Amino acid sequence: MINLLPPQEKRDLYSQAQTKLAIVLGNMALIVVVCLLLMLISLKFYLLGQVDYYQSLLQIAEKEYGTPSILAAKETVKNYNADLAKIDAFYRQQNNLSDALALVSTIQKPPGIHFSGISIAREKGAMTMLVTVSGTSDTRDTLIALRDTLSKNPKIQNVAFPPDSWTKDSAIDFQVTFQIH
Repeated sequence: MINLLPPQEKRDLYSQAQTKLAIVLGNMALIVVVCLLLMLISLKFYLLGQVDYYQSLLQIAEKEYGTPSILAAKETVKNYNADLAKIDAFYRQQNNLSDALALVSTIQKPPGIHFSGISIAREKGAMTMLVTVSGTSDTRDTLIALRDTLSKNPKIQNVAFPPDSWTKDSAIDFQVTFQIH
């Protein structure tokens, strides 16, 4: 098919087609915006109705549960909850001596180490306990092995032996001090 129209007519027809397309697309966009606006307006009225409904239910509940006996019970429950929170905080701050004793008893002692005394004291203002263990060791090497075992335990910190524990080669009376966290 041969188009024998002059170039000016071709441009005019193309321009008219573009204008009609823009009008159709604009009308479609306008219809979408109007529909969306109508949906939002209906949603607004629905939500306002729901808010009014729940506010009326709240007022009824406040009247029903606003009696002096219920308010007194509510105050009592608040007081008990505050007391329980204080008790819980107190117990969480306490160090359990039995946990410290269990940790000391589970320490892997090398052969030749014998504990003869344990002292456990809480450190004031801290969540740590100071433990002092006294005992005997057959050799200095077994004492070094005990020191290494204590140092490897993540709950035990600040392991300290007095210097006189290292002076003898055998039959050593030692005392070790450490903190348990």
